[in-house]
Amino acid sequence: MAFAPWASVDRRLAAFKALAVAGAAHVTGECQHRCGLAGYLAVNRLSAYHGFAHSFDSAGGDNRLILLDIGRALAEEHTEDTAPTPSTPPGHPDPDSPAWWPGLVGALERRLAGDLHTTLRTRRTPHLSQMALWNPVLEHTRQLGEIHTLRLAAQSVADTLAAVHDPTARGPLSTLAALYGTTQALRLAGPLQWTGLLGPTRAATLNDTADRQCERLMPHLTTLIEALGTPDDLLPTPLSDPDYAAALGDTLTWHPGVPT
Repeated sequence: MAFAPWASVDRRLAAFKALAVAGAAHVTGECQHRCGLAGYLAVNRLSAYHGFAHSFDSAGGDNRLILLDIGRALAEEHTEDTAPTPSTPPGHPDPDSPAWWPGLVGALERRLAGDLHTTLRTRRTPHLSQMALWNPVLEHTRQLGEIHTLRLAAQSVADTLAAVHDPTARGPLSTLAALYGTTQALRLAGPLQWTGLLGPTRAATLNDTADRQCERLMPHLTTLIEALGTPDDLLPTPLSDPDYAAALGDTLTWHPGVPT
């Protein structure tokens, strides 16, 4: 049984499509919220970008179906040899290391794949239809697909960092990569704990870890903004203008007291 054809054609590409769309929708939505009313004015384009990102939940292959099919494939491909050893801590034991999160999310993916594989093997009978087999585990299957995309993202962050050889840039980028891992672990603290991959004590310290990593990044914010920011000539909106009120006024096509 397949939920969608896209993951079968190119699983990695389909996974990154789902990840990029979800990320774009989250970032534009967060920007709208933090910009207040300005974030919702059409002239500032955030509403358009947010809607455009959400439209690709369905366009180019439905994201939910993609995640379901990735989860299905991972569960069916799972073997006992791929399961992490419970007595061995996954990844690097220090959350301040950029290697910690890729190891941890990889172990989570394998653990969820093993659990779903076992559930399906237990439920499967000769007379049980595919619909009846999969319906009760659809949310677990979708979650496994989502964790797979996060594991790919974590590996991409690690690969990018490994390609940086400038010691001046590598320090703050290492902290930024570690902060990314900490925030992801915070979001997934529930699954990480009930799978036994993250203890309650360590989970309780993640907020403090994120605060510490943010403090380390503070002296490097200007450098990071310059490196990651969008060039001004690609931001032709009033919101990007230092004199926002004047720039917004220049976009008006009507003027109070003047006949139209």
